Amino acid sequence: MKSTRRPPKPQQPKPNNLGSKPKQILAINQSEGQSLNITDEPVELTQNVSNVGDR
Repeated sequence: MKSTRRPPKPQQPKPNNLGSKPKQILAINQSEGQSLNITDEPVELTQNVSNVGDR
């Protein structure tokens, strides 16, 4: 029973982890952004939403 060592969850970052290991989470966010292009997707989504609202 290893309850002291828990693997970090990149999908659900807790505020405690942010204050304890900011470098690890930053690296995970950067790798995810580069592989999934998270920065480009939301921009297109917002444009599509605005177009649908105009119709």
